[in-house]
Amino acid sequence: MPISIATTERFLNEMLGLPRDVSKQVPALVKKLKEGSAPGQGGGSVKLRKYRDCYRIYVGSDYRLIYSERNNWITLLSICNRKDCYKSIPDPIFQQEAEDSISSNFDELKTVSVGDDNKFNLTQEKLSDWGIPKEYQDSFMNLKKIEDEILYIENVPHKFINRVLDILFPTELDINSQAELVINSESDLDKIISGEITEFLLKLSDKQKQIAELECNSSILVKGAPGTGKSTLALYRVKYLVDKGVKDILFTTYTDSLANYSRQLLTSLLGQDPEQLGVRIKTIDEIAYEYYQAGYQKTPKFPPEEGIDFLNTLIHTSPDNDKALALRLGTKYILEEINLIIEARNIKDFSKYKNEERYGRKYGLNENQKKSIWNIYERWSVALKTSGYINAGKMRQEALKIVEGKNEKVYDAVIIDEAQDLSPVALTLLALIVKSPEGLYLTADTSQSIYQRGFSWNYILPIIAKSGNPIDKLLSKSYRSTESISRACIQIIKNQADADSKTLTFDMSSIRGEKPKIILNDSWLIEPIKGISKNRSIWGKGFEQLVTKTSTIKER
Repeated sequence: MPISIATTERFLNEMLGLPRDVSKQVPALVKKLKEGSAPGQGGGSVKLRKYRDCYRIYVGSDYRLIYSERNNWITLLSICNRKDCYKSIPDPIFQQEAEDSISSNFDELKTVSVGDDNKFNLTQEKLSDWGIPKEYQDSFMNLKKIEDEILYIENVPHKFINRVLDILFPTELDINSQAELVINSESDLDKIISGEITEFLLKLSDKQKQIAELECNSSILVKGAPGTGKSTLALYRVKYLVDKGVKDILFTTYTDSLANYSRQLLTSLLGQDPEQLGVRIKTIDEIAYEYYQAGYQKTPKFPPEEGIDFLNTLIHTSPDNDKALALRLGTKYILEEINLIIEARNIKDFSKYKNEERYGRKYGLNENQKKSIWNIYERWSVALKTSGYINAGKMRQEALKIVEGKNEKVYDAVIIDEAQDLSPVALTLLALIVKSPEGLYLTADTSQSIYQRGFSWNYILPIIAKSGNPIDKLLSKSYRSTESISRACIQIIKNQADADSKTLTFDMSSIRGEKPKIILNDSWLIEPIKGISKNRSIWGKGFEQLVTKTSTIKER
C-alpha cells in the first residue's frame, strides 16, 4: 500500500517558526520519507528509544525532524533546533547527541534556544512569517511580559495563541494525544509556509471512518463533546457521498463564517470547487431566503437591529399590564423570547405558547405573563409587516410553509453541521427537502449551543424521526480539551434540564492542564471577567460562564 502523510498542529506551528532557509527543506525531505529514499544513519535517520515507532532525521545540521511510521502512515510530530530537542523530546538519542557534541558546554545545549534566537522580540515581520494574520499582530506585540500575559489575549483565535506558544514554549512531546491532520501532498507544506493553505483536515480514526462511511436506511445523528471531530466527520461524509456518485448534496450550518470555513476545507478535500461536483454549501438563512424569494416573488426586507426599535416603541404604547411586565424583563429579553421560543419553534397561537417549556430562559412565566408577551408579539409582527419588513425568524417560518406546500424533495443528501444551533423550524425545513431518510446526516451537541440556548434533543429527534428512527452515533474522544476541562464539563453539563448521559461520556485526554475556574453568574448578559466573550457558553441556570485556561506557561 502507498505511504500517506499526516501531521500534527504542533509540527506545523514549529515549522512556521523556523528560519525560512530551514523550513523550505522540509517538503523535499518529507517526499523522500514517503518514497523510502530518505538518508540513512549517516544522514541522521535514527529510531528513538523512548517513543514507539518514532524516528528523528536531520534537517540541515542544526535541526531535527521527529516522525512516527506505522500502518502505512508517516506522521510528522515535531521539528526543532537540536539544542531544544532534549527538553521537549527527552529521549536518550538526544542526550547522547548532546554528549557527543563538539561543544563542551552541555548546559547550554539543554537550554531552550528561544532566548538565543531572540524569538521573544515579536515583530510584525516575524508574526507574518509565523502565519499570524495582520489583524491579530498588535495583540501579540503589545504584550509586555509574554509568559504572563499571552493566555489572556482578547479577541484572538485560540489556534494563533497556540501557534505562538508552540514556537516560544515547546512542551514535552506527547505522541498519543495529538490530533493528526492529513497532508494530501508534500507540496501542501510549501503552501502552508507561503500562506496559500491555512488549514488541514483531521485524520479520521477507525471509528470515525466507519461513521463517515455508514450505510443505512435511516438518518444519522452524530453526537459528541467539544473537540471530538464532529464537523470534520461531516466533511468526510460529503466526500464519501461524492465518491459514491451522489450529485445533489447540501452542506449547511448556521453562520457565514462556518460555511466559508467548510467551503475552504471541502475544496481541499475534494480537490476542486464543491459546486462543480454538485455540492452546495449554504447557511440555513440563505436557504430560507431563496425559498421565500421564489415563493412570494419578492425580496425580504429586514428591519434594522432585528426590529428592536419597533419593539421598544410598542412596549411603551402597550396596555399597562403588558407594558409593566415588558419593562421589568427588558426589551432585549422580549426579543429573545420571540426569536428563541415563539418563532424558532413555529408557535402560531397563544394556546400552544402558554404550554411551551422554556429551558434556559431564566425567568419562569405564568399564563398571564405569557399572554402579555404574546400580545406584544402580535402587535410587533403587524407593525413590521405594515412597514414592509420581515424579521429572520418570520422569514424561516414562511419558508417552511412554502416547503410544506410544495412537498418537493430537492437533495439526495443534506448534511447539517452544528444542528444544535439551528431552530426547530430550520431543522424541519431541511428534513423536508431531502429525498430519503438515509440522505439526512446531522452533527450536534446541545451542551454547546450558542444560538439556541435551552435547545433540547427533544426538538431534534421528533423532526428527524418522521422519516424513520435515526441511527445515533457518539464521538467521545476530545482532541482539543485537557482532562481537567473534560471533567469540569461533565460536572456542569449534567445540571442542565435536558442533559444527555451519552454526551457526557468522555474518553479522558492525556493532555494535561490547569484546573479550570468556574465563574457563577446570574445573567449571561454580564461579562464576569476581562477576556471572556459574552454569550460564549450557556450551561443552564447558575452555570452561565465556563472560564478555562488550558495550560500555563510553566507547564509548557
